[in-house]
Amino acid sequence: NLIEPLESGVAQAVFARHIARPWCPPLLKYEIEAVFDRCGPRDRVSIERLLPAELAAPDSVADLDVRSFYSDVASATTRAFLTQTIPYQDVPYSEDFAFGHDLLVGGYAKAYTPLALVEHSNDVTFVEYGKRIFDETLGRRRIGQERASLSWGGAMARAVKGAVRDAPRIARDPHYHLGAKLHWLFVNPFWQVRKWRNIHRAISVHLDDAPRISRYSLEAERARRSASD
Repeated sequence: NLIEPLESGVAQAVFARHIARPWCPPLLKYEIEAVFDRCGPRDRVSIERLLPAELAAPDSVADLDVRSFYSDVASATTRAFLTQTIPYQDVPYSEDFAFGHDLLVGGYAKAYTPLALVEHSNDVTFVEYGKRIFDETLGRRRIGQERASLSWGGAMARAVKGAVRDAPRIARDPHYHLGAKLHWLFVNPFWQVRKWRNIHRAISVHLDDAPRISRYSLEAERARRSASD
């Protein structure tokens, strides 16, 4: 299922749908579902390419960042395409987002196949989650995918909205037993605050402010741990 779009020639790269692991926090689980539902229906392959008019002025394509989404957790392309046509950029984060962007702007097509499934969600603690969100948001800024400015109050409003939205989904979710539902109904709002607090930080920080970036970055923390070991 994963390589069929390559074999048929309808796309030059393809990525699969993710489903969260059973113990994944609800916030992450529902985000994964939403991200991949934006890529296309769950029952068939979706192809994304830029139209000729869009290729002539890609910077004016309003939703290019969304359409460029690509996850290399479970993906495929040919060796020749990756090494000779659209190579990965040498960036510390979000290299797959950059690849999806470069592929579309280069005039090629990418495919999303929900018929290929991979169980994947990041196993992170509550503290690590916030730092990972910081890294992801900062990484997208570094490859040119800027987010709109977000005030502290705006970030907290997003957190409240997310917690309110998630609550009925948790209550109805058949994958969580009663004890887990009660746990997540209490804990999930704190994950929402953690998320939006660090998105706000990543949007606000200057890209050359190395000390502050190191303070909030999970990658920097892991590098420090590795060095100390």
